[in-house]
Amino acid sequence: MHTGIILYDGPSKINRDPIIVIATFDSGNKKTGDMIQTWILPKLVHPVSAVNTGYDECICSNKCNLRGTIIKQKAGKDWALKNVGRSCYVIAGFAPTNVWNKYHRNKYLALNSTTKHFLDHQYVRIGSFGDPSAVPVKIWQDLLKYSKGWTSYTSNWKSGHYRYLKNICQASTNNIKDTILAQKNGWRTFRVSSTGLPEKYLNEIICPASVINNNRKKIQCINCLLCNGQKRNVVIKVHGTPSKIATFQKFVHK
Repeated sequence: MHTGIILYDGPSKINRDPIIVIATFDSGNKKTGDMIQTWILPKLVHPVSAVNTGYDECICSNKCNLRGTIIKQKAGKDWALKNVGRSCYVIAGFAPTNVWNKYHRNKYLALNSTTKHFLDHQYVRIGSFGDPSAVPVKIWQDLLKYSKGWTSYTSNWKSGHYRYLKNICQASTNNIKDTILAQKNGWRTFRVSSTGLPEKYLNEIICPASVINNNRKKIQCINCLLCNGQKRNVVIKVHGTPSKIATFQKFVHK
């Protein structure tokens, strides 16, 4: 059974380091539902090593303040790098590592006229790990051309170089100042906040996937699809492990 397709293998649009993009099927993600997941990964460096050394700039850019800060610390007689303040809720050692390992074991299909039909008429999550701005936009345009719908977010919205993503991605923000700036520049926003409460002057709604409805269930992203860069400004309460939430509140939220 096919589990994924290689969408891209080439230089990062951010810094030209080699990256890969893998689309995987049959997602078990309870929040998103069964959407195609797309993983933007460094090609040659293990995701955990990339996060701990700052090499992940090639897939996330230095505009994302959820990445943390790389510092040097003494480790016996030597020095080692350590990531301090990382609050990204995606854990590099889990799904990103599994996908990266499978790629290096040649477990994914190449994208061609024969395999492309696996991607058509599907719901897509762009950037399950990594920032869509690292990838040539044509990759996303081709993927979404026949899709049923998608969700996507970018932290690289401040750069005018990536304004072509406005109709694909929400601007990812985590403070009021940046949210106002993004909206003034024509972006729909997705704000992560400590409270998860909307601000009326930002014309926000609470993420439907984070609220329990009348049936005592949360709506999955696959049934919402507001976060496609074209519909609404959304706010969500910071989520992830307790340690990630605490780190966000200490280092990021303003």
